[in-house]
Amino acid sequence: MARGHLMLLSPHTITELLLSDPNHPRLRRHHACVNIIQDYRCNTSITKISPSCSYSIPPTVFKQICRNYNTNVLFQSNDLQISTVGLWRIFVRSSAEPSFLSLCRKSRNFPSTQCVPSHHAIVVRQSKSHVRRKRISIPSTKRVVSILQPDSVSVLYLAENLHSSPHSSASLHSIPAITSAMSRCGVEHIVLSPSSSGTDGIARAKGITAMYSNSRPMQSLRKSLSIIPPSIQPSPPPQKKPTIQPTIRPATIQPTIRPDCSFHQELAHYLLSLCNKFDTSRQSGCISHEQSCCSASIKWGWGRIQPDSNTQTWYINNQKMPTLNVAPFLEITKSLQDQIMVVMETATSIALSQDKAAFTNPIRTKLFAKIFNNAMGFESSSSLFEYIHIVIAKNTVLNEHVDHKNDHRPGYNFCSVYSFFHVKDNDEYRISLIMTTRTTIGAAVEKLKKK
Repeated sequence: MARGHLMLLSPHTITELLLSDPNHPRLRRHHACVNIIQDYRCNTSITKISPSCSYSIPPTVFKQICRNYNTNVLFQSNDLQISTVGLWRIFVRSSAEPSFLSLCRKSRNFPSTQCVPSHHAIVVRQSKSHVRRKRISIPSTKRVVSILQPDSVSVLYLAENLHSSPHSSASLHSIPAITSAMSRCGVEHIVLSPSSSGTDGIARAKGITAMYSNSRPMQSLRKSLSIIPPSIQPSPPPQKKPTIQPTIRPATIQPTIRPDCSFHQELAHYLLSLCNKFDTSRQSGCISHEQSCCSASIKWGWGRIQPDSNTQTWYINNQKMPTLNVAPFLEITKSLQDQIMVVMETATSIALSQDKAAFTNPIRTKLFAKIFNNAMGFESSSSLFEYIHIVIAKNTVLNEHVDHKNDHRPGYNFCSVYSFFHVKDNDEYRISLIMTTRTTIGAAVEKLKKK
């Protein structure tokens, strides 16, 4: 079956082709597809596809328009012809406005293959409407937001609706090309960077908040990460025949002060030791053919509903619940556990301050967030996230993807990421601590309410 990306190009591809050959055959076919859909809408005044409309048999008018473009527009010897059935299926699947063809459904990500590893950006496309997981749609792009992270700069950002919007990492040097491509498509491009964050160190766009190193929450987080709570030492066993000893006033135990960025170094060192656990989503995103690429990750939290034979399967009111796995978290050192929880609690407080509706379901908090914290050994933690994914990468970009497993329900439709750089042996690594919610939990809570 024909797919949208075969004929409709993403902004990343459009940018590359415009820079190399503005008259490229793929570009010519892309523009012809856009014009065909627009002409068909104008000639038939169709605003909504009828449910009874055939998915595989295009209307006669649509066939005539495609035949006309294949004959009179795409007439050069190297031109690529348009598949009438394939384009019709794209049109049927789409529920957007006519402007959806200005960009393909892969228009939010711009992975670059010729960029400097020490500069990264997260590019986020915001659509006029967001769709659920199983609904195939080509949303109409309203704006594109790029979150810049220059070398040696840490950032903590909160983004909404990543469950329905493709996103990826990109090179800092590709931002001008992205801006140029967006302007050609009539799409607003907003760049969030340390220079645009103002005196408070916080840059905002609709649905996205980026906090840089000089912001108050990040400074507070840095200070919290530099302090290790004192370990509780066991009391010595009492002597059978105590001897008279001088009274000694016990000294107050002071917390150990860690050097700045010690958490970054410790976490990076642990992730680099996981040489056999690769993040496959990044392996094909090499950005420099002269250097080796590397990526590894750990993840834990709530997952899917498992079969009855699974030992972790549990029920509430005869309703099967998602299973929980915290084994990767329990394998790391206690010091790293403490500091990761500090980051999770900070991200939770930021989410609550940015959205009054965040984490407002008491049943969900009690049955899942609290159980998650208890399983990690932090019963009194204020973190309300349900899934954690930590990844380290060198000389790679994160390919375009959609976080289908993130929840789409109000108050839980966001993701928080704490990202920083680490240098070892002249190689720079980027570490991202991703905190999110799960759609399986949202579905389970809804079923409990119905019962």
